[in-house]
Amino acid sequence: MVRSAWASPRRDEAPATPRHVLDLAESLQLSEEQRRHTQAIFEDMRAEAVHLGQQLIARERHLETLFATGTVAETMVEQLVANIATGVSREVCNFFTPVPAPQTAAQTD
Repeated sequence: MVRSAWASPRRDEAPATPRHVLDLAESLQLSEEQRRHTQAIFEDMRAEAVHLGQQLIARERHLETLFATGTVAETMVEQLVANIATGVSREVCNFFTPVPAPQTAAQTD
């Protein structure tokens, strides 16, 4: 079976996200410091996801406006679409770069 690069990984292959860690905080026996740190990472990731989404929508609206006004050439469409795809792909890859798990002072000794 061929899988798309955008296909969701199987549940057991997916890396844990801060949301997963927060959901499992009790069973993972996270300290308050670890919970706060993980919550901060989660909030940062959420803000960045919103920002990336807004950028994508703005790029798509720009392209849509060019089509609506009839001021776009074929080569321009190809370039704009490639820029949107490349930019989104790069930003999403950077966004999903794994973050090291928080450690307490006791764990680092």
